[in-house]
Amino acid sequence: MAQDIIVLRESEEIIKCKIIEINDTIVSYSLLPVSENEIVTVARFTVESYSIGKRSALKKQDQNESNDDGILYKYKAGEIRKGFIVFVNGDTLFGRIKIRDIAFNQIQVMWLVENDSIVIYTPKELKSYGYDLINYQVVDIDYKKEITAGIKCSGKLFLEHLDQGAARLYQFVRIIYPKSVLMEYSQPPVYYGSVEIEYYIIPPVKEPRVVQKKSVRGSLIRLFEDHDALVEEMINNRPRMEDVPSVVSKYNYWYENVRTSK
Repeated sequence: MAQDIIVLRESEEIIKCKIIEINDTIVSYSLLPVSENEIVTVARFTVESYSIGKRSALKKQDQNESNDDGILYKYKAGEIRKGFIVFVNGDTLFGRIKIRDIAFNQIQVMWLVENDSIVIYTPKELKSYGYDLINYQVVDIDYKKEITAGIKCSGKLFLEHLDQGAARLYQFVRIIYPKSVLMEYSQPPVYYGSVEIEYYIIPPVKEPRVVQKKSVRGSLIRLFEDHDALVEEMINNRPRMEDVPSVVSKYNYWYENVRTSK
């Protein structure tokens, strides 16, 4: 079993352990040999640094240099947030949502009720939900890929809605874990994985399409071929995955303000 290490800030004590959970609030670990009945939880600010197996983690002040850490911070992995859920019939509830991680956000909602017990909602019961400034909508996506830790997507998912223009843009996220981690954990800590982002676009005319890293330009040209100037721009300057939201925004502005009906 891989050995993790935590370095405490004030005492500089080095603790050899198995890290169970890390987020922006707490660090939970079990001393070696691992015992599920002896899990220690400390405040995140008391930890100077940590390493997971052979992977060294950044200090708190340096985490903005890591794309994965920045994404996990934005989506408040492991926290409880004020939010809302909208049922299929349109009824809306406001309350608290427990966030597991950015990938599981697409599969289920953990809704807190009395006594902090949790009710699980899936895309079958809801049509949207959200917390902070993050809004998820149910999308029927015909795309079978592993989302996280052996869970594959099929059919309806909660996808974050990024652009509500003529071409609707959704973000699809996967967390990929090494096989060695999956062998050790049934629910691996999110910091063991790497985040992979793709986009799902529903254009006003063409069929919906998933934009993957290996085919960004080709997918965007097929989706937006009615916008000649934008197509020429993408031919001359190959867009990358991080450019997808801006390309969609340009198309939507053109479609809604410049395009002439044919």
